[in-house]
Amino acid sequence: MGQQGDNVKKPKGENATPKRSTILKEGGSQAFPIWQSVISLTPIAVAVGFIMAYIYELGYCSIYGIPNEFIQLQSTNIISIVVKVFLSFFLLFWVIFFLLLYVNDPNRKRLGPISRRLLLIVFFILAYIGLAFGYYRAFQEWYLILPIFVYFTALFFIGPLWTQKSVTGGYIEKLAAQDKADRKTPYPLTLITKNAGGSTIGIVLFVSLLLLLSYFSGEDTATRQEYFLVPSTNENSVVLRIYGDELICTQLDNQSNKPNGNLFILKLDDEPRPILSSRKVGPLVNSPQ
Repeated sequence: MGQQGDNVKKPKGENATPKRSTILKEGGSQAFPIWQSVISLTPIAVAVGFIMAYIYELGYCSIYGIPNEFIQLQSTNIISIVVKVFLSFFLLFWVIFFLLLYVNDPNRKRLGPISRRLLLIVFFILAYIGLAFGYYRAFQEWYLILPIFVYFTALFFIGPLWTQKSVTGGYIEKLAAQDKADRKTPYPLTLITKNAGGSTIGIVLFVSLLLLLSYFSGEDTATRQEYFLVPSTNENSVVLRIYGDELICTQLDNQSNKPNGNLFILKLDDEPRPILSSRKVGPLVNSPQ
């Protein structure tokens, strides 16, 4: 009986294996082709790249007092700026990523109240060092972050002495009670994520961080730049930026060799035509005079 049933011929094509695309369509789980995803995201990526480049120029121009109306974006500058900012972003990302791996390791012994706070402080310090490797001004202006560091250190280690006065026991018990209370209290970011969606918040934070790093990168480039172009027609000046055929220049003080605050514009087709030579005259000022 079994053999007869097996030998029954079925209509042509019934035993044929459906194509993969047919199975995916019938199952309702057809994956969105990768190339279509890339094409759909390309306009957004291009727009973000233009915005990153513009904000980078804002940061650079803010150091020397160059008016924002002079800013012009060029494709070559956009590519180099985006690559530079992304490298800095991924350096900071991996520092944070490995720390999160350690914190969420299921095989790791659960941290005590003091160890947990010390880990948060180490996390803060390493994240700041990761930022400073990409932006040297963070090393120079470390004192600006010191009040924030002191505030959170006092909040972690001293705050529970006041907020957990009713808890009987020693210092460790008060820290543990504060940790328990913090876990029960919903964080503002948790409430926002619940209402807006985790993916939306992630994209907003990602783009915001990229734009912030773009501005910092522009400032950092301006304060660390050593070699500038010097026009032959004005040898006591340097070219700060080239936008199109316009050279944004600043005059240097004869004694200090620093910008005196006067900006002027040269054009590449001016007569006599300026000859540009690269010289080491920087770093210049950290902020506009």
